[in-house]
Amino acid sequence: TLKPAYQVGGDFYDFFWLSSERLCVLVADVSDKGATAALHMARAKASIRFLCVSEASGYMPNAAELVEIIDRELSRDNPHSMFITLLLALVNTATGEVEWCNAGHNLPCMVGADGAVRMLEGAFGIAVGIDPKEFRETSTTTIPPGGTLFLYTDGVTEAMNDRKEMFGEDRMKVALSTGPRDPEALTANLLQAVQQFTSGAMPSDDITLLACQRRAS
Repeated sequence: TLKPAYQVGGDFYDFFWLSSERLCVLVADVSDKGATAALHMARAKASIRFLCVSEASGYMPNAAELVEIIDRELSRDNPHSMFITLLLALVNTATGEVEWCNAGHNLPCMVGADGAVRMLEGAFGIAVGIDPKEFRETSTTTIPPGGTLFLYTDGVTEAMNDRKEMFGEDRMKVALSTGPRDPEALTANLLQAVQQFTSGAMPSDDITLLACQRRAS
């Protein structure tokens, strides 16, 4: 799910196969807003997919290696010095194992089949497009049967109501834990919770949500 704050936005998400059992999922947030951010977003999205698929055709790099490759590419020909926060995860759909690399982005969430929500702590690096020599690290976890890996941008947690209160992580976790388990319904439920909270206030940022669920059996 992607809901821009304005007519064009700088958030994006993507998912694509790197092998028959390895799925790449990612969410990203381009610095700044408007047309310049949207153009940079379009270039970044196309470049990321091409780079990841190309690298995976020769050998299977880990998440950190992919982000380092992406960083070097997006740091080239960047006259506006725009940076991108990025969470890239590689999901083994056969085992539920996940490896991810966080480049300045919000922490990912794991939603259990029972609705229990936990933030996934792990290695944390700076956004891409700033320092192409930045060393990246891979973190790992496993999606339990019936569980959901949930990625999002800060347009969710930093959404404000007319009293200048932010939606925050706690409200997000409540919406995720009490809502439906189906990925499409789960993201729709959270988006509705954010919209109800901010009712009457002008949108301040793009909102992007991505849920990846492992089947219970």
